[in-house]
Amino acid sequence: STGQTSNSVFPLNPHASHQMARDIQRIHDVLGEPLRLVLDLKSRRVPPRVWSRLIDNLRSRGLLIEGIGSFDMDELRVIGKGCSYPLTPILFFHSVGDLQ
Repeated sequence: STGQTSNSVFPLNPHASHQMARDIQRIHDVLGEPLRLVLDLKSRRVPPRVWSRLIDNLRSRGLLIEGIGSFDMDELRVIGKGCSYPLTPILFFHSVGDLQ
């Protein structure tokens, strides 16, 4: 075994929950493609290294984390640098005039 899923470039975590892996596979089967997520970071109390590890862990279980969003560009950069694979940062704004 190569330690990789046939649909993912991310290695499987040997400690990953088999139930979570089965659920992710069921979602994949229903969608016909892997589940892709964009995470909206809300907590200011979670260190960037924890976010990086969480993202890598979710990816190792078969989820495709396409990007992360925050109001803090510096935080996004640090999290992205801590991830094993590239991650798309998405900068949010509280308000931009009348743009909704």
